[in-house]
Amino acid sequence: MKRWLAEGYETSSPGGTFDSVSERFLDRHFSPSQRAALLRALKDTRGIRYRGNAEDRAGRVGAAFTVGSRYGGLPKEQTLLFDPRSGNLLAYEEEITDDGGKLNVKSPAVVLCITYL
Repeated sequence: MKRWLAEGYETSSPGGTFDSVSERFLDRHFSPSQRAALLRALKDTRGIRYRGNAEDRAGRVGAAFTVGSRYGGLPKEQTLLFDPRSGNLLAYEEEITDDGGKLNVKSPAVVLCITYL
């Protein structure tokens, strides 16, 4: 699973791994065993923090995992929100946590939000 997540992505950083996971869920359906393997691969990624339960923009509650990152160039926090029963990805967010540079946004600012339905 780790090798597959790395294909076509810069996953040497935790932020790259989070980006890869969010992209993979956009156009794939994962079986329960595949979701379990993906979650095991995430568990072994350095820097990930469990943030407890959180609600996505569709009102669903899930288990939130975050990582602080400069993946993509800006200081941000990336969050993956998983359904605790099925392991399905519910949401992914990126939030600028410091100077947004040329984006001209005041931090903290959500700059990417994906809801998986």
